[in-house]
Amino acid sequence: MVSDDEISAWVRKQALRPLAKLPRKYDGRHSYFEALDRLDQRALGERALNQLVDVLASEGDRKKSNWGDFHEASKQVELAKILYASRRITKEEFVLFAVVPVEAFHDTNFRDGAYASDLKPLSEAMEEIEKNYGLSEEEYWEIGDAPDAYVKLNDRFEEILDAHFVAALRQFQLDELADLKRDNPKKFDELRERGRRSVYHADEYFHSIKDIVVHLEKESKKSSEISAFGAAVTSLGAATEGLLILRCLGSPKKAARIARSLERNYRPRRPDDPTMWSFDELIRVCDEAGWLRPVESESYVYNSADLAHLLRTMRNNVHPGRRAKANPWSEPGERDYRDARAIYEILCTAIGKLRAPRLEASVGPSKPPSSAARD
Repeated sequence: MVSDDEISAWVRKQALRPLAKLPRKYDGRHSYFEALDRLDQRALGERALNQLVDVLASEGDRKKSNWGDFHEASKQVELAKILYASRRITKEEFVLFAVVPVEAFHDTNFRDGAYASDLKPLSEAMEEIEKNYGLSEEEYWEIGDAPDAYVKLNDRFEEILDAHFVAALRQFQLDELADLKRDNPKKFDELRERGRRSVYHADEYFHSIKDIVVHLEKESKKSSEISAFGAAVTSLGAATEGLLILRCLGSPKKAARIARSLERNYRPRRPDDPTMWSFDELIRVCDEAGWLRPVESESYVYNSADLAHLLRTMRNNVHPGRRAKANPWSEPGERDYRDARAIYEILCTAIGKLRAPRLEASVGPSKPPSSAARD
């Protein structure tokens, strides 16, 4: 005979059957071994890096390296690969560190006439046009002023030169970067530029955070388009946090003075560094400074600081414990995203135009990346 307790347990089990399930195609065991393989690759990269301490020391001074030599350039490229595999550098930094020695090798080939058979006929034809138009050796056309025939030859010249550079990347087993340079040169150039800024402009937080805010806005939009509304709301919350940091960085002295004046429970531990403040502290400082202006509609007047706190609460629901207590068994939906988006738009207007601080940080490299980087 089944007892009442057994019946109650069965009913409870049926009432709490899982609602959220992984797709059937999900293979936990296969994913486990994939994860182990990835960690093994990372560990191998760390091991290889430890074996290259001597190389790092000998190659530390770029002036001692002849990157025009294939062997020397190869050592730098290999070093970049190992640094990336061991997670010591980002993808953008890897692109910079790997590409720069290849660029030097490619430039040497160009100067030494390795591409002359392809480029010389074009160069001679361009020089002939320059003479026909009366240009001396030190004179050039302004952008858009050159004759069509010259522009076509110049475009072809650059196209062939780029093809040789792509081939050079393949010589160093950088096939993925070679494909990217060939198929999406704009993205290739962006990754290289981001790597350069990561090395030479790492301390310019205002511009870096501004870039991060734009990325978070795009990430939120992409998430909403695939109905990942929780991720979309979280990204908007982080973007708002970034906006408040930017506002404080724009008036650092006033922000620091107000931060020190807050009650002890709300006072940032590092009043001079808004990049380290919590979301709540940023809102309080910006509110006290008068940077969160009220916003009026035809019917209501909205307190921008209250709206910021509301978005902060929505963002904080990413914490499973908070979400289970505040909204148990609920998932963020499109309405939540649209509310968050509306608050974000209002706060952008309330905060107003963001201006960089007058005194910029040093633009020197904050973490010398070995000899594999040049500005």
